[in-house]
Amino acid sequence: MIKGNDNEPVVLTTNSKTYSLKQIEISNTLMILPHPGGTFGSKEEHPIQAISTAIIEVKKMDPKLGNIATILKNQLLDITDLKKTKLQYTTELLSSLVQASQVELETWLLSHHYFLYNGKWTNLNDENLYLIMLEFVTLIQAEGWDYNAVPMKVAGEKLRSIYIMEAIQNCMNRYFEVDKEIGKLNMNQYSILCAKQLFLKNKTWKYDLFHKEWKSMLGDDFPLNYEGLKGLAIKTESNYKKNEISWFPVSELPADPAKRFTLLFDKKEP
Repeated sequence: MIKGNDNEPVVLTTNSKTYSLKQIEISNTLMILPHPGGTFGSKEEHPIQAISTAIIEVKKMDPKLGNIATILKNQLLDITDLKKTKLQYTTELLSSLVQASQVELETWLLSHHYFLYNGKWTNLNDENLYLIMLEFVTLIQAEGWDYNAVPMKVAGEKLRSIYIMEAIQNCMNRYFEVDKEIGKLNMNQYSILCAKQLFLKNKTWKYDLFHKEWKSMLGDDFPLNYEGLKGLAIKTESNYKKNEISWFPVSELPADPAKRFTLLFDKKEP
C-alpha cells in the first residue's frame, strides 16, 4: 500500500514493514510515432505513444507514528461511565492516518498500553487505573493472597462484576508479572500510581504532609518509592520554600531549548 501525508514523501507499507520510496534520476522514454500516411504537410492528427521507465529505490525505514499520541489524546475510557467517551478510531482508520504498517502500528499501541474496546482503540488515565488497582489490592488483602502469587484468572473473574474485563486486563498487563496465570504485583509501580493520585489533588505539597498522605494510601505492605518519582516530581529546599515537593514530569518539558531552560531556571532554588 502506498501512503502519503501532506508535505511528506510517500511510503510503501506491507502488512509488517514500512519502506521509503525514491526515484533514481535515471529515466528513459520511448516515443512511438505511427506512419503518417497521406500527403506530406497534411494537418491530419495522428496519435503519438510514449513508454517511460524509471527505477524506484525502496529502503526499509522506521514507521512514522509521531502523531498517534495526539490523535488518541482524548480517546481515554471512563470506566465509571462507559458511554461518556465517544471512541472513534479502529485499526483501519488509524492505519489510514499514519505512515506505518498495521503490525508496526499495533505493536506501538500495545507497547503504550492502548487496548481495544468495542473495536476502537482507547487507554486509561491514572485516576481510572487507580480505581481498578485499588480493587485489586483490596481483593488480594481480603483473600489473604501473597502479593507475589496472585491467581490472575480468579481475581479477574471476581473484579469483572465491578469493571469491564478489557480494563482489568490492561491493569494486569501494566502492574503484574504473570507466569502461568500466577501474577506478581509490582509494588513499586503501584506506589508511584498512588503518588500520582496525590499530585492530581495538588501540584505542590509540603514534603512532610505528602510523605504522610502517601504512606496512609499505601499502608504498611508497600514501599514509598521515591526513586520512582525521579523525572516525575521535584523536591525544593530553600529559605523561601520549606521542603516542598511538586509535580514536574520531564516528559512535559517544552521541546524548545530556550523555553526549557527558562522553566528549569524558575524551578532553581533562590
